Amino acid sequence: MGKRGPIPKGEYVGQTAVLSTRITPDLRALLEAEVEKSGKTLSREIEHRLRRSFVEDDKISEAFGSRRNYALMRTISMVLEFWHNPSDLQADWTEDPIAYDQVCKKIDGVLRAMRPTGSSNELSSDDRVLADLSVRSHPAGILDDVQRAAAAIPLGGGRRSRVLSTIKSDLGSLIERSQTPQDNSEICSAGGGQQKGQSDSSVMKTKSRKKSK
Repeated sequence: MGKRGPIPKGEYVGQTAVLSTRITPDLRALLEAEVEKSGKTLSREIEHRLRRSFVEDDKISEAFGSRRNYALMRTISMVLEFWHNPSDLQADWTEDPIAYDQVCKKIDGVLRAMRPTGSSNELSSDDRVLADLSVRSHPAGILDDVQRAAAAIPLGGGRRSRVLSTIKSDLGSLIERSQTPQDNSEICSAGGGQQKGQSDSSVMKTKSRKKSK
């Protein structure tokens, strides 16, 4: 049996399981630097950081559903830092229609770049109707829930009510002006010239009627 260290003390007195592992020298140096500052033993510092990593994982899963969702949202947030309105470089993209449409297109570009291979035309006609309905109703339902959330963040109640109120507070005027999209064309209009509530299909029908005349 190998030599054991001193009896564990402090917050981790139950440290009886032994874990032997190899780490890189730079990580070892960082850990030892933290030990110098915290006054913990190296063993306690390692356990503290490992435990905290699990707590952080739980927080990410609670907020985003999974680490993959978090990574995707983080990628999109990096894209948001580089929107562009040539006529107004100082514009807030959430308040500028040109910049807003640029952001929408960039987000769409990120999602399309990561799209899984395969066709979405394999759905039956009934399933496609349900899928299309979900595309419209699910975002609408979430937006409606946020709009209806209490302005004051509740201290009691369920977690969902607190989350919705927090989102409402952070979004501010964005949620106040939000409209329920009928289809994707209303979220980010490709040409920027469509009227509110006018879909691509209705525009095409209008153009077709004009040509026939």
